Amino acid sequence: MKKIVMGLLILFCNLLYAKWIDYGFDYEYEVGIMTGGLGGTYIKFGNDSMKLMDRVHAKLLVRPIISKGSQINIIALKESPGVDLAIVQSDVMKAYKESGKISKILNELRFITFLYNEEVHIVALKNSNSNFVKDLNNKKVVIGPSGSGTELTSRNIFTILELNVKQINSSYDDAFKKLLNHQVDAIVLVGGKPLSRLKPYLNKIKFLNFSDSSINLLASVYPSALLTHSDYSNINSSIKTIAVPSILVAYNWTPQNNIYRYNGLKRFVEMFFSHLDEFRNIGLSYGNKKWMQINPLKNVPGWKRHRVVIDYIMNQN
Repeated sequence: MKKIVMGLLILFCNLLYAKWIDYGFDYEYEVGIMTGGLGGTYIKFGNDSMKLMDRVHAKLLVRPIISKGSQINIIALKESPGVDLAIVQSDVMKAYKESGKISKILNELRFITFLYNEEVHIVALKNSNSNFVKDLNNKKVVIGPSGSGTELTSRNIFTILELNVKQINSSYDDAFKKLLNHQVDAIVLVGGKPLSRLKPYLNKIKFLNFSDSSINLLASVYPSALLTHSDYSNINSSIKTIAVPSILVAYNWTPQNNIYRYNGLKRFVEMFFSHLDEFRNIGLSYGNKKWMQINPLKNVPGWKRHRVVIDYIMNQN
């Protein structure tokens, strides 16, 4: 039976290759990457990965896929046949460790590489009485769209800090309208600094600090970070905050359970890691400084490495 399955997979791979050859392309594999919204860094990573693979003649078609964020991306890795990679926030493991269907999917995922840290921004009106995150107890806070990574991180933070916050889901356009009309007290945003969507509001808002005690409580999940005047012009003294590591993950494909998808991941890892400096340069040419933080050797607490990464690293030693 195994020989039959392997034979069918080889036939499928040959047919796929022949399909692209017919149109003048020499792609041997296709890899779909779930990213994020149009204005974020996730989709930029997907687009830059696509450019890199074409530039180095990897014979690998990378398809960036727009997404609502980490939660959807995890489900897509299991349920969507055209999805091979996904960018997620590392704290999804903490959020779903012990409950629900997503926790079962997480057990079947492996991380490919640490990407970069995304800073947590919590903003309030400039004349607000709130100066620290802990001041939001019993207040209304927008935690991003439903199903977004920001929602997940916000719930994690408020749970760990034991803050009783009225959490409201909203798009960011509506969130700022609500804030300016005093319908909510604060907004949580998670993303690589500086966030362009904050620029129109800098003269009307301030950033809330995480106290040292709050940072200590969150340290097992979230590294500390700073927001400074060089990031946002309305900051005079540095703002203490935390960051969320973003990582690239994949389903735990093996040569035994799906040789084609495993080999596609293998090709991506080999070409991405061996041309990482070139990838960074592609990002820098478009102003994506976060790419300098990408570190394939960095461990991510709570996550296991994918077999293709382990094999690649061992072969380099």
